[in-house]
Amino acid sequence: PRTGAPGQIGFPIASGCRCLIVFRPMSGTPPTENAPLTDAQVRRGMVVNVAAGCLGLVFIAAALGFPATLLLESLNASGKQIGLLSSIQHLALAVQIPVAWFVGHLARRKRFWFVTVLVHRLLWCLPGLLPFCFTDPADAIPWILVAVGVSTLFDKASSPPWLSWMTDLVPERVSGRF
Repeated sequence: PRTGAPGQIGFPIASGCRCLIVFRPMSGTPPTENAPLTDAQVRRGMVVNVAAGCLGLVFIAAALGFPATLLLESLNASGKQIGLLSSIQHLALAVQIPVAWFVGHLARRKRFWFVTVLVHRLLWCLPGLLPFCFTDPADAIPWILVAVGVSTLFDKASSPPWLSWMTDLVPERVSGRF
């Protein structure tokens, strides 16, 4: 990493390109990205959160449950490979600890959350497409596991910024009921 201006770190990501991450010094209060919200904005944000949560649960049921296991079974995956598919979800939880620290230093949590969720969801296209990329579809099994693993890491990395964001959004007086 190369440091730029104070509070910035640049990482080379390709020849001539750099990824710039902007940090804010930690203070006693969590970082906020906007001025305080009105009650109407908070209510709307909570309704949108519930709708987004419902769509997320549909995605989880459709992609992360039996369909992935059935795909591997149809490709004649071994029991170990199917077990690894199931274990990946739990092993990837460990990424939340460093991500929570990292997010606490970010100037913009929403952008980080959006990118991690977008990459996670886009990577879920790969397991269904990979068998068509090999002459023997069973050769796609290791690549499917890699795609699911990387996707799951991005999924788990999206939780800390989301929870932090919701902590800022939901007023304390209703947080226990929301």
